[in-house]
Amino acid sequence: MKTVPEFKSEDRNASNFLSLSLRFAEEYLEGLQSLYKRHSETDIQLSKELTTIHRALWTSLVVEVRKLFGKSFKDYKNHSLKEIKFFDRNPYKQTIDNVYGAKIVQSILDMSNSFTVHLGQEKKFVSAEEICDSNLDIQLKKLRPAIEAYAEYARGSDPDPEVR
Repeated sequence: MKTVPEFKSEDRNASNFLSLSLRFAEEYLEGLQSLYKRHSETDIQLSKELTTIHRALWTSLVVEVRKLFGKSFKDYKNHSLKEIKFFDRNPYKQTIDNVYGAKIVQSILDMSNSFTVHLGQEKKFVSAEEICDSNLDIQLKKLRPAIEAYAEYARGSDPDPEVR
């Protein structure tokens, strides 16, 4: 019988996961926006195939946004933009705080805690249509420079030696 090696969250390379979460969030948002450009909400709801695609993109987007900003819970360290010390300095802190404070990001995070990952009692909901009509794409783009700077830092080639 094979045993599964124990996974330790501290073994995860946070810079890789942040880059991937940002990329996937942008791709899922683009997919949702494309779906809504081609089909009405009614068409989506009447088609099993479109509903499946809609639900997969929407849920995955919510999960990736939560991974970017969400707090750790239980034994799971999330390695989010709000928990990594590197992002506590400006200009990164100000950018991240501004994006985190954006109404659409807060709405998605609130929903992720109650609807998607079932951590809260209060059921909050943001439709895919609301997300598509928001400025989430702009907010996500603002995160790229901070995440790229952290990746450089994690590789040991950070141009700012004061961070070390």
